Amino acid sequence: MKSFLTSVFACGRVLFLLSLAFLALTPLYASGQEPYRGWEQSETEHFLIIFEPKDSHHAYELASFADETYTKISRALNHAPSGKIPVILAGRTAFANGSFAPMPNRITLYLTSPDDRFLGTRTENWLKTVFTHELTHYLHLTSPIGIGKYLAIFGPGMIAFNQVLMPLWWIEGLTVYAESVYSEGGRGDSPLFALQWEAPLLEEKMWSLAQGSYSSHMPPSGRYYLTGYLMVDYLVHHYGEETIIAINNQFTGFPFLGMDSAFRSHTGMTALEIFSAALKEQADKLASRSRFRTGTLFSPDEPGTYSLPYRTEAGLIGLTAHPDRTARMVRYGANETETSMLAVIPGADGLSFSASDDGLKVAYSRIHSTSWEYGAIGTAAVSYADIVLYNVDDDSSVWLTSGGRFLHPALSPDGKKLIAIEATGTRYRLVRIPMDGGDGEVLYDNPETSVYEPRFSPDGRSIAFIETSHGLSSLRIMDEDGIRSVVPPGRAEIRYPRFSGSDTLLFSSDVDGTFALYGADISSSKNTDGESSILLLARDPSGVLGAIRDGERYIYATATAEGQALRSIPATEVLNEPVIWKTEEHRPSGQEQSEEASKEFPTSRYHDIPRFSYWFPVLGLEFGDSTGGVYGVSASFDSLLQKNSVNLSATWQTAEQIISIYALYRHSPGPFVLEQQTAIGFSLNGGSGAGSVLESQTAVTVPLARKIGFRGTGLLHLAGMAYLGFDLSEGFALSQEKITLQYDWNESAPVTALFGRDGFLMGMSVSASQDKSAGNAWSPAFAFLSVQKAVAGRANHVVRLDADLGVSLTDHRISSILLPSNSPVSSASPWETHTDFRAKLRAGLSYSIPWAIDQPLPCYGGITGIGLTLKAESMAYLLDSGMAWEEDVYLSAELGITLKIGSLSAITPKIGVIYSPARNSVRGYVSMLGTTMGIGASSHRLIGVL
Repeated sequence: MKSFLTSVFACGRVLFLLSLAFLALTPLYASGQEPYRGWEQSETEHFLIIFEPKDSHHAYELASFADETYTKISRALNHAPSGKIPVILAGRTAFANGSFAPMPNRITLYLTSPDDRFLGTRTENWLKTVFTHELTHYLHLTSPIGIGKYLAIFGPGMIAFNQVLMPLWWIEGLTVYAESVYSEGGRGDSPLFALQWEAPLLEEKMWSLAQGSYSSHMPPSGRYYLTGYLMVDYLVHHYGEETIIAINNQFTGFPFLGMDSAFRSHTGMTALEIFSAALKEQADKLASRSRFRTGTLFSPDEPGTYSLPYRTEAGLIGLTAHPDRTARMVRYGANETETSMLAVIPGADGLSFSASDDGLKVAYSRIHSTSWEYGAIGTAAVSYADIVLYNVDDDSSVWLTSGGRFLHPALSPDGKKLIAIEATGTRYRLVRIPMDGGDGEVLYDNPETSVYEPRFSPDGRSIAFIETSHGLSSLRIMDEDGIRSVVPPGRAEIRYPRFSGSDTLLFSSDVDGTFALYGADISSSKNTDGESSILLLARDPSGVLGAIRDGERYIYATATAEGQALRSIPATEVLNEPVIWKTEEHRPSGQEQSEEASKEFPTSRYHDIPRFSYWFPVLGLEFGDSTGGVYGVSASFDSLLQKNSVNLSATWQTAEQIISIYALYRHSPGPFVLEQQTAIGFSLNGGSGAGSVLESQTAVTVPLARKIGFRGTGLLHLAGMAYLGFDLSEGFALSQEKITLQYDWNESAPVTALFGRDGFLMGMSVSASQDKSAGNAWSPAFAFLSVQKAVAGRANHVVRLDADLGVSLTDHRISSILLPSNSPVSSASPWETHTDFRAKLRAGLSYSIPWAIDQPLPCYGGITGIGLTLKAESMAYLLDSGMAWEEDVYLSAELGITLKIGSLSAITPKIGVIYSPARNSVRGYVSMLGTTMGIGASSHRLIGVL
């Protein structure tokens, strides 16, 4: 046995060293991306800007306006914090975002601008607008007022506690208003943003103020942005900006009964009454649209998004997305509102989907993210957008790019050429994607502009695209004669271009105040002044968001209360009204920054050192045989990039007279995660617990392979752990080494799939342990397998099979393992028929049913989902005498409720029961935030914090 243990220990050490060696072999960046070279920093009067060297130009640009923006917003919010505000630039993303995060307080800005231009195309500078938005969050949520002011004694990370009970519409309403007023453009100046409340108002399906406090699984999912902007904009225009600060200060002083008291004190109206007044004001503005003709419904009458289809030889083919389903490609039938599914296209959207004229080829962008690269940080994973070519006839797919950031793919009519836009910094340029996987080609790249929505002409010889620059939009054509404007630059938004024949380009614009359909005569743009003949073709009360000509009718997209629908109008009923286009030229502000000037930007190396976040007193009680208390202190230190963290605690158990000191260090640079835990305990009473104990555990997790599939994502990773425990009075006591290999794959799932869709998990672990004080050694091994399958015909119901096997690799017998799932009992009194066994198998079959709901809760948030899981489980043993069955089947039911409260992430408290027929016994439990506690347990230990 000794030689066997020695071999196991040696094997463990070898695997552990192999894990470490693998770290050195892990690629530092994806193919085709700039190498990772660490992080740099630069300072302004009020900011610490952190960025990768490759993004120094953007850091310089941010520094040029950061302090000025700070002055405006800090004055408006009446808060100027001491110290420099950290701002992190994330330059390895395939989509747009930004965030404020506490512990430690910091701002993160994604450099990639939104390809769908969700801020509106009149936004002159993405970086400035998103910075304005997130800086408003920072100054608002770190203001030393209310509960946060007093909790700040526990550390700087606690001052942002005010946001926990604050309605999300109030948090985001302030920022959307700020981005629209203190920067150029913003969502307050976006007609597409406004359509998301205008369509529900027109259909009399507006959500309530309470529902506006949290996100929904139904479109529009970000309704708290809309609700908040409507509220704040109305308050400012009718009561002034100072009222916003007064309401905020009063509410944060006592945030437990909602915002009505604060609203009533400063406006004489409740928050609901203000919301109703704001909606009435908007509804009055929409009255003039009643004269617009509404087309005949073409898509199915159901929630979801129906994107503008393509005319093909196989019929009209388009993309749809529904809250209960992943995106899928459909063919529209001869009868209106009928569709048939052709393929599931997870992750695709209408802007990044294109079909060839024969309907046999489809190109789309697939966005995928990973936190296992050096460039990833805690608030921004590394993400990519790669092009997939789907062949309809044989249901096959192929990746055309790898590790790129390509969006808006467009196939030529014959399906032999492909173009797309590529993210480069904050801009997009036009590129050609080779169909054979070779090197691509940049077709158009203007350092002052971005390109969107390219489209081939019917003969494949011309390319139309939208170009934006400094808040101005134009529609341009590229052909053998060069590049010319079809629609000249102007403040009006331009979206959704589609060719209608060889001489007409259809597009949508808000040049007259709301999105309508226009047609430009391409041939007329070839005259000397480059202007086209432009006609107004159609209007709709809820806007026209692109159109195609299909024989003797036009099919167009329009906003609805629950997403986007398709409608049709006869070609004989289009307006054909001539339009004089409003043009405008960019006027330089004098703040434009050149890359040459940024080369002299002073920078220094940034080291991601943990900084103090918070501390808590530990005050707890011990129940059961002990009669004392537990007292102490716990502290947390976190780095800005979240690559390093330290947790420290010191406690005193009064009954046993034991002082314990604990430290955890976590290092996660990207390609691996390293954790070091150390604990030491001193006994002061000289009794049975006399002596001192030292424990140390090191763990490393390394990804071995990552598979991005067309339906889902799989990850294979290896984890190694080494543990040593010492009794300092007697010497070495316990050691353990463990290696785990695991692979999991999960299918992309819609937002209402609370339990996911198809999934697969398998793995094994081997450990070797030696207890010197007991004079024994053992080496258990575990294998686990889980297979989950979505039930056909049921909305995201899933059936799941779980099997876990535990085996002793030595003569040592094992017990109290693989107990019934979620069993709330301790190992001292388990439900287990046999003990001291060689091996144990636990197998279970479960059925899970999700219900997506939208039920607001008073003041703070709502319930967005309920999930029920029914499970049957049993065990089998390998004893010295042979195989044995548990002779029992454990039946369990678990109910989970998904809550969204304030600014918190969704939490899912669960309650469950487990029934043992053989024992005729029932045990209950509650579970939340990873902690499970039995209901009615006779003895347990409770240690809490203030």
